[in-house]
Amino acid sequence: MDGIIVANATDNGGIAKYEFSIGTVKGSDNVVSWAVSDSNVAHFDVKELGQDTTYYSNARVTDFVGFTTTASSDSFRMDFTPPTTGFLTIGDGLYQSDSANVKFTWGGFLDDQSGIGDFEYSLGTEPGSDNVIARKPVGLNVADFASISLTFGGMALIRNTTYYGTIYSLDKVGNESSAISDGLTIDRDGPTTGTVADGMGEDVDHLNDTTKASANWTGFYDFNGIKNFELSLNTTTNTGTEVIVADWTDVGKDSSFTFTGLNLITGKKYYFSVKGSDGLGNKSNIAVSDGFVIDLNGPEVANLSPSSSKLVSVLDSLHVVVTLDEEISKTNIEYASNQADILNIDPTFTVDKNIIKISFKPPFTSGDQIKIMIQNTDLAGNVSPTLEYIYNIAYLGDFDFEEGINWKDLNIFVEAWNKNDLSKELGPVNGIPPYFRPNLDRKFNTRDAMAFVRMWNWDKAQKSGKLIAKVLPTEGSALAADFEADHMLIHPPKGTKAMELILNYPVMDMSMGMPIKESVTEQAITLSKVDTVSGQILLNTAYFVKNDLPIRIDLKHLQRDNAVPVDISYQFIGNNNEILSSGNEVLDIKPVPKEFALHNNYPNPFNPVTTINYDLAKEGNVSLVVYDIMGREVIRLNDSFMPAGYHTVRWNARNQYGMEVSAGVYFYHIQAGDFVKTQKMILLK
Repeated sequence: MDGIIVANATDNGGIAKYEFSIGTVKGSDNVVSWAVSDSNVAHFDVKELGQDTTYYSNARVTDFVGFTTTASSDSFRMDFTPPTTGFLTIGDGLYQSDSANVKFTWGGFLDDQSGIGDFEYSLGTEPGSDNVIARKPVGLNVADFASISLTFGGMALIRNTTYYGTIYSLDKVGNESSAISDGLTIDRDGPTTGTVADGMGEDVDHLNDTTKASANWTGFYDFNGIKNFELSLNTTTNTGTEVIVADWTDVGKDSSFTFTGLNLITGKKYYFSVKGSDGLGNKSNIAVSDGFVIDLNGPEVANLSPSSSKLVSVLDSLHVVVTLDEEISKTNIEYASNQADILNIDPTFTVDKNIIKISFKPPFTSGDQIKIMIQNTDLAGNVSPTLEYIYNIAYLGDFDFEEGINWKDLNIFVEAWNKNDLSKELGPVNGIPPYFRPNLDRKFNTRDAMAFVRMWNWDKAQKSGKLIAKVLPTEGSALAADFEADHMLIHPPKGTKAMELILNYPVMDMSMGMPIKESVTEQAITLSKVDTVSGQILLNTAYFVKNDLPIRIDLKHLQRDNAVPVDISYQFIGNNNEILSSGNEVLDIKPVPKEFALHNNYPNPFNPVTTINYDLAKEGNVSLVVYDIMGREVIRLNDSFMPAGYHTVRWNARNQYGMEVSAGVYFYHIQAGDFVKTQKMILLK
């Protein structure tokens, strides 16, 4: 460290030499001995001088004639210590919105040695840096102030950038200390916009109160901190014009609020608007809720699938979809079964917003009723009345859900059996008809057939007019029927796969029956129902192979005089379910004897008229002749072609010329084909 001593002296004759020393008293050289200098300036290394000692610089000047004079400086001390470091702040906090000016405030800088000489400052984007304002003097005589605040302007600071100030304190000998401020961030942006939820919790779309409405919000953020929030409630007109329901309200730092004393309108949509302000007054963008509707009614069903009016197959799954007119928060579902089958069909459900899906596992119990009872709560908290839906389970064997269990179902069943279509499998079954519950064994056998037979018989036992002949359009070939004395034969069209016959007859005149009530063979399944009280017969047959064998129906006439009208409806279908023949006819069935006969006349003896009855088992030429006791022909009572049946002729005791014959014994003789017979009668007078 270099110390400089300067001596200013003048002499008329000139200066011969200069000498310099340093001492602790004036004129002393006890610190630095006298030393000659070739000029009036001397340089000394003073680094070894003590800081707390008082020193004097001494000069001795000699002219050319040897005169000498001595002078000493004022005392001085050494100052190696920089000023005590003070503090520096910039701005009025950690953030400001002013990007042109920065206020520096500093103080606490002290120097007990030489004292504060000046201050310098700088500004940068890193602590201690000066890349914004290079280090420069303050430019004012501020050394004697305890604390100073100065604002430096003319800058273009960048938003969201943090700046650091530095103040340098220089003492009078050039020692310096410095203080660096905390960062000051330029904040010209409002808080980050958050989200607004209608209601006091998770966002709701419906509220059921017309007098108050609540909102809550999250996600607003500002590194400068949120000072307060403002909230408003709004709606719109039909043309989209915004209408203020509750004006902007300062709610402080709360993140939820409830407007009260409102008069909201049912069915109208409202929404909340929220904006936040930071500590500098910067405001966020306005966040808007997605809105809510005032809803005072519980959920209603918009659609039900499948319709509860539709029958459900015993063997198919049942998936019920209930679509509501609004989203629900919860549902309560109960189930009932008329046949106590709930555990077996294992109902389950799921809810997705406004859609409820309910599933049941088959098989069901035949003829059961499944009841579903649903009560729903919407997002507004409104509870609906309990909704009740009843699904009717079809009867086992009723494949087409039409007209009960009939010949068409029988045909479907037989066709499935032929193709091993196990979707139509029926057995084994548990229970009693009609409430069978299948326990399928995945194969067709007599258990399946008997399940169908028992269900068919149950169906036909119901008093529902199922044995009344139908009025059907006439299609295809005509009905082919033959009649014998004790039976009739109906001939199906060639290629018949299934058929239905219904016969209605007067029970006072005839009885009818089927030789076989029901049969399950390798060729066909045949089912029949005979009601002898009402005079009704139903026959259903489905063939495993094509068939045209005749169908026999037994007959028994209860009178011989009149033809008996039989109302018959018939349907025959082929292999592709095409109609081969169908229609409705009334057949007049005449009584026909089993064998030929010639009966005793009555009265006998007679006068003057007698009656002769004869039976023709078959049609043909018939001659009935009266002979006298001598064998002579008296009269031909009949000599013509006659139909089979019961016939009667009367004889009035006259010959073929119309003349009365005499009393006596007469013979009447019949010949009808191979049948020949003669009887005796007596005429009295």
